Amino acid sequence: MLKTDKSHKNIQKRRKADADGIGRGKIPVCAVMVVSMKLLARAKLNLFFDITGINDTHGNGYHDVAAVNTSIDLADEVSITLNSGEGVTVRCDMPGIPAGHGNTCYRAATTFCDYTRIKTGIDIFIAKKIPVQSGMGGASADAAAVLTGLNLLTRANLPTEKLIEIGAKVGADVPFCQIGGVAFCEGIGEKLTSLPSLDKTEIEFVIIKPEFGISTAECYAKYDELLQSGCIPQFSQKRIDEMIRHVKSSESAGMTEVTGIAGIAGITDSLYNVLEKVVFSVPDPNQTTGNIGFSGSVPHIKQVLMDAGAMGALMTGSGSAVFGIFKNIGAKAMSELTSEFREVYLQKPAGCGVELLS
Repeated sequence: MLKTDKSHKNIQKRRKADADGIGRGKIPVCAVMVVSMKLLARAKLNLFFDITGINDTHGNGYHDVAAVNTSIDLADEVSITLNSGEGVTVRCDMPGIPAGHGNTCYRAATTFCDYTRIKTGIDIFIAKKIPVQSGMGGASADAAAVLTGLNLLTRANLPTEKLIEIGAKVGADVPFCQIGGVAFCEGIGEKLTSLPSLDKTEIEFVIIKPEFGISTAECYAKYDELLQSGCIPQFSQKRIDEMIRHVKSSESAGMTEVTGIAGIAGITDSLYNVLEKVVFSVPDPNQTTGNIGFSGSVPHIKQVLMDAGAMGALMTGSGSAVFGIFKNIGAKAMSELTSEFREVYLQKPAGCGVELLS
């Protein structure tokens, strides 16, 4: 869901005359004046994550999942400018972020243009706030913002279903990041069922991003290895149904003063991430390759969050970030944890994935 306001609607009215007629190959975008857009690309947390199988449909090594994701306030800022040139350029204020095909924003832009047959130069700038290799979907969120922005700037007017289809070709988490809020994700992540948003509840997330990151590809490779050896628990439909039931009940309960603790407790009791089994299986904090070998710290972080008063704690995605769920004492916990960890975030759930700024 894209969040806008009246000022944004006025911006779109002014752009309509400049972009009228642009669409599936009708008029090259270079025929109009330079237009730009700035969007927020929100991070996600996995309240539940399990793997139901390997998806070889496209030969890309993706896995089928059963996940419940929530958007949070933490967001990158993605700026998109169309120009009279050709090709896609990507810049970022964080060193080390790839600029070419290895960047999800680049792939999102080229995939979008290939589908719509729109010809234009595209400049993308990413102001990073979401930590990399954290399991919080930063790269996918940025790609989702690019798809949403290009759809508006070029007036391609693709329906949400088509944007999700394009997004799934870019990355498994891109479809959810386009919709945002809270959703049950199936398939590789592209089959979405919206659930009640948690942004009106009293839930607070305190997130710790350790100094190491975990490679998603490496984590999944280790998962496949452990699966073959029988060390991974079987997928449980009952487990995911419990999480969905508790999230749905949060809407009717409203997480008020009276029902808040019980409602949050239902969600925290259902927290689950099968990839924790993978990460916990490699407890070698002395490894210095920068990825999964540092995983011995993840159980420690979970315990630290629980000791700080969290009602539950979980690693998100393939890690390395770990979050704790709090009610009203998140700020106090964060202040205590900053003495031990450099990156600590206090966040609320968000009701949308992409938000238009200007």
